[in-house]
Amino acid sequence: MAFTPDITKCPDDQSILTIRNDDKPEVVENRIKVFHNEIMPTINFFQDHGMLHTIDGIGSLEEVFQRIDQVIKNFLS
Repeated sequence: MAFTPDITKCPDDQSILTIRNDDKPEVVENRIKVFHNEIMPTINFFQDHGMLHTIDGIGSLEEVFQRIDQVIKNFLS
């Protein structure tokens, strides 16, 4: 679906669309800032210490579960 800021009703159910406080650009910019300042250092710490495992979340529930399960089994062995 294309970005259409001029619509006022949901095209699916015709409910009135509103802009929430967390949809405002300054709120989104702050979230990104917090992510880079607070979350990335944590991610980098675990990555630097070989404790970060990235799981591909594409696929069926069973496929993703198998990937997670394998990481856990490798960690425990």
